Amino acid sequence: MARFGRAAGVAAIQSRPAPIAPGRVFILDGHNIIFALGGLQALQTSGRGAEARSRLVERLQAFAYEQGERVLVVFDGNELATNPDALRTPLFEIVYTRRGHQVADDRILSEARRRAEAGETVTVVTNDRNTLGNLLPRGVRRVGVREFWRAHIEPPPPEEEKPVAGDFSDLEQAMLALPPDERPRRAGGRPGSGSPDPAPGRPPSAEETRREEIRRKRDRGRLRQERLLKRRRPPD
Repeated sequence: MARFGRAAGVAAIQSRPAPIAPGRVFILDGHNIIFALGGLQALQTSGRGAEARSRLVERLQAFAYEQGERVLVVFDGNELATNPDALRTPLFEIVYTRRGHQVADDRILSEARRRAEAGETVTVVTNDRNTLGNLLPRGVRRVGVREFWRAHIEPPPPEEEKPVAGDFSDLEQAMLALPPDERPRRAGGRPGSGSPDPAPGRPPSAEETRREEIRRKRDRGRLRQERLLKRRRPPD
């Protein structure tokens, strides 16, 4: 693994980056992002801060080079006069500020102000709404970590994977509208417990077919919901 823990795939992306988005830059509050994402926070608080930064950098580099977005990541707490992990390319830049109260905030503010005055569209990514967020220059947009992450790093599932609005309630109402002795049943089960149970050797009636279709739709909706919940787990 190379410096910053970059995978070979990131290096390949760097060799053929997307066209640079004109006049736009994302400035990211590095450690604020780490503490907002469960998997990275666990690494940071267990003494594996370098690994947490490395994983974050990998994801942000891939975003920058795949989308042609300019990204500046600011980390605080450097004890050295210069940091060997600092990086600067046309698309992706990492800077480390010295340890001290709000030193990283000052660097983010100065970069945001300088770039906004130069006519660039600046977005600062941080959950620090009360201090850093309130001090940003006019015209500079602040977005929360989760909003940025979902929009650019881990998008939600495709539309066809999302549960349809009213999927469960509509079906439930259709089920409840049936008389108790006519609700779908599982084979050998009680009324209302599952699928129809037609007599052996007799093809299902239209009513039994309709009930079975309702049951199948409910099952599909439940499976979609379970997949969605799994995909929404925080990154490791």
